[in-house]
Amino acid sequence: MNSHTKALLGNLLSFGSLFVFCRIGLDSLFDMPTLVLFFIAGIVASLFSPKFLVHKNRLYMKYPWKKDPREF
Repeated sequence: MNSHTKALLGNLLSFGSLFVFCRIGLDSLFDMPTLVLFFIAGIVASLFSPKFLVHKNRLYMKYPWKKDPREF
């Protein structure tokens, strides 16, 4: 599998799983409209999900709280 494809799948899976976790957690804690819940869960998931990067056909993972990406 191409490293760009691995990065795309990693970004999709990390964001998706964190989005579902945040949506269920916020839904159980707060009583808010569904649209607002989706927007807040999307923002939280995009801020805290790790990013997968490709540089010279090498796969790197960058955490939001660390400055330098690690080779994956």
